[in-house]
Amino acid sequence: MRWGRVIQIGGGLAIRPLPMQPHYNATLAARHNLAVSLARELKDTGVTSNVVAPGAIRVDSVRKLLTDIAPDHGWGETWEEIERAAARELLPNDIGRLGRPEEIAGAVACLTGPLADYISGATIRVDGGTIRSVR
Repeated sequence: MRWGRVIQIGGGLAIRPLPMQPHYNATLAARHNLAVSLARELKDTGVTSNVVAPGAIRVDSVRKLLTDIAPDHGWGETWEEIERAAARELLPNDIGRLGRPEEIAGAVACLTGPLADYISGATIRVDGGTIRSVR
């Protein structure tokens, strides 16, 4: 049996870049393009290629950044207040909070299983609804 998975970790900035850090935005876009190109190249091999594209994720560095800038924005004092305000004003999404690393891991785990055999060349956005397919 020929079978395998290629899973890139991309990001929403690949399709909706911000003006700062254009080099980072471009590398994300290249990663998304690579995943689709690999999907085409690997057809008929049993290997799929996809992207998991996280939104803003609550990791230590993001928490520190948001906590540091919170006083300037009047976002409150507790982490819960800061996270809700940042998700409303700076990193807007439909869920109203930052994502969790385990939510990204869940998407990757889903793509690694046999129930994802028919998913190839896709971008799975795990961004709380930050980027919408329909405008």
